[in-house]
Amino acid sequence: MKKLSTREIVSTLGEMWENNNFDGYVSLFTKDALVSHPYFSQPVKVAVAMEVINAPVQGYTNIVGYEQVLGNGNGEDDIVRVKFQETGDQIDEDVKYIGSMIVYVYIRDHVIYKIDTKGVEIELLQKSTEDINYRTIDYGDLTSKEVAEKLAKTWECNNINEFVSLFSDDAKIKHVVLDKEEAPQVIAEVMNCNAKGITKLSDYALLKGDGSGEDDVIELTFDETGTEMGYKPSNIGKIMVSATVKKHRISYLNIYGYKISNSLR
Repeated sequence: MKKLSTREIVSTLGEMWENNNFDGYVSLFTKDALVSHPYFSQPVKVAVAMEVINAPVQGYTNIVGYEQVLGNGNGEDDIVRVKFQETGDQIDEDVKYIGSMIVYVYIRDHVIYKIDTKGVEIELLQKSTEDINYRTIDYGDLTSKEVAEKLAKTWECNNINEFVSLFSDDAKIKHVVLDKEEAPQVIAEVMNCNAKGITKLSDYALLKGDGSGEDDVIELTFDETGTEMGYKPSNIGKIMVSATVKKHRISYLNIYGYKISNSLR
């Protein structure tokens, strides 16, 4: 078998991710390789990362940045910083914002032994200059539990208008992969455009308020998985979220991490 250069390995990595090719992706790594990602509190095995993160992804992955940090690029002993741009067409609208994942790839003897994912950079697409008003639906006086249930449903269905309409006009979302808070429509455009999976509200806790949606703080867990790799994996992600609900709309959402579960309840 031909020994791949570092650039060839990285290009194949992006291709396998885009095509949801589990075996092809895992074959690029050593058996004991680990993946660090903001989603997880500690590094995880490659197979687990692939099942949890890639199972609900259907989109496009392109290398838009490549920097040799260490080594000469022949695949013998290299570290590279790669910028993978990810997008998709699962939502109905043309997106204005696009996200790029910043990843450090560690390669020795032509295989990857470590990946360190730093987070997502958001960029404005030059081809789109007008703001789109997604907040078009009046849900009435939802309870906080109803808000949480609709949050899962609208994300799963890739309905950006229904998703954004759950939020107040000045709402912000803090996401573990981003270095600053963003508006709901930005999060939806960047992270929901390539999502095609199953999102289920599995836990709901009222931390403050009476649950009416007037002035509440809630803690949520969403089970997220998909079948884009050809099967429903045993390892799924449990997304941990806290939300402030005021006047029946979300005023602040904090997506702060993932837990890994071995079954979809």
